[in-house]
Amino acid sequence: MNDYYKSRGSKTESRGASKVSRKPVLPHPRSERDSYEVIKRQNRITEMLVTQQNLSYLPKRDIPVFQGDPLTYRSFIRAFDHAIDSKAENSRDKLYYLEQFTSGQPQQLVRSCEHMAPDKGYQEARTLLQRHYGDELKVANAYIEKALKWTPIKSEDGKALNAYALFLIGCRNTMEDIEFMDEMDNPTNMRVVI
Repeated sequence: MNDYYKSRGSKTESRGASKVSRKPVLPHPRSERDSYEVIKRQNRITEMLVTQQNLSYLPKRDIPVFQGDPLTYRSFIRAFDHAIDSKAENSRDKLYYLEQFTSGQPQQLVRSCEHMAPDKGYQEARTLLQRHYGDELKVANAYIEKALKWTPIKSEDGKALNAYALFLIGCRNTMEDIEFMDEMDNPTNMRVVI
């Protein structure tokens, strides 16, 4: 038993015996690096947990149902991409949700792709929606048509004037991204709009 304690560098040789000096054991350099890496990973996990906790406090994201208005297509597709496309794991789910968040003719377009292979069907549905509702020329024409058909505003109707002003701000903001919106600058259209 004494040999066992001596070989282990024990502080005592046996009960009641004198103490044996022991060399301090220094941590192995590799174990320090490993410990550092473990702490680093734990910090990353903690940061991710905090981020997820903060996200859980945000209000629920609502995706509007797209009904075919080219003026709302971009906001719909952004909301869909953010809430569904970036999180769904496969094209089958994405196609299902795309059908769920469309109605009328857009939903018919999406349904026409349901019998295809999921990857191809989802891509085709997105392409058809973009072609029918997201095309820049169609968006520009929808803005111009809405501006030209706006109901005449009476001078004392402040709410209607404010609504029209907000619409025109939307037109201006869209003109920055869509090249076909230059048609709004056409003098004939400007006279009708103003």
